[in-house]
Amino acid sequence: MKRLIASLVLGLMLASFVSLAAEQSLTTGAINGGVLDQSGAVMTSVLVTAKNVDAGSTGETQTAGSGNFLFGQLDPGRYKVTAESTGFERTEIGAITVAVSRVASEEFHLKVGSATVTVEASQEVPPNQASKKRAQ
Repeated sequence: MKRLIASLVLGLMLASFVSLAAEQSLTTGAINGGVLDQSGAVMTSVLVTAKNVDAGSTGETQTAGSGNFLFGQLDPGRYKVTAESTGFERTEIGAITVAVSRVASEEFHLKVGSATVTVEASQEVPPNQASKKRAQ
């Protein structure tokens, strides 16, 4: 009798764990894709960011050796996804809809970025004028 009760309890526990796991997988979606350069070559180690525009949450990942990325277990909603890599223009794809139990696929084509030069200017008194000010 004890074995029957123990088996029944164990069976109920297993059933509840299975249903809980099934419920969790039925409440999220995913975004996957790839990143290529202008010539169509795969790009590795590209920073890819997904932002839920409805909730404000953000996640980051990097492309793998195959140039692919995956954001799994995302809450349903609208997302903006950006890809950026040194020497390339930052690219954004917006209004990607993530639905329950669905995978949205996107492909990025990054363009070579232009060189950016930062000039920092400050106003300094030339040395000969500084000595004149001290003498006065």
